[in-house]
Amino acid sequence: MVGATMQMVSHGLITGLCLLTAGLVMHNTHERDIAKLGGLARADPDDHSDLTIGRSRRDGRARYQRFIAEFMTFLGSFQNSSTIVHVFTIIAILGILMGAGYILWLLQRVFYGRRRIIQRSA
Repeated sequence: MVGATMQMVSHGLITGLCLLTAGLVMHNTHERDIAKLGGLARADPDDHSDLTIGRSRRDGRARYQRFIAEFMTFLGSFQNSSTIVHVFTIIAILGILMGAGYILWLLQRVFYGRRRIIQRSA
C-alpha cells in the first residue's frame, strides 16, 4: 500500500511536468507532429532540460521517488504466492521498459534529431 501511494503521488507530479513541457513545445513551435520537429535541444534548451528531467523521473531512475515506489509495489506483488499475479507483474515491468524506450525515442527525435524549420512565437 505504501508503494502504491508513493506511485500515485510521484505519477501526478511527474506527469504534470511532462505535460507542461509538451504544451510549451507545442506553443513555442506551433507544431504537434513529432515527425516535423527536430533539433530543439539547440533551439530551446529550457524545454529540453525540463523534459529530460521529467523523463528521467518518469523512467524510474534509482535515485528518484518513482523507482522506490515501483520497487516496493513489485516486491509486494511478488510476495503474493499466486502465479497469475507474478505473470501480471512481469507484464507490468515489461510495459515500463517499453514506455521508457518510447520516451527515449521521442527525446532523440524531437530534441536531437535532424534540425527542421521551427517557427517561434513572439
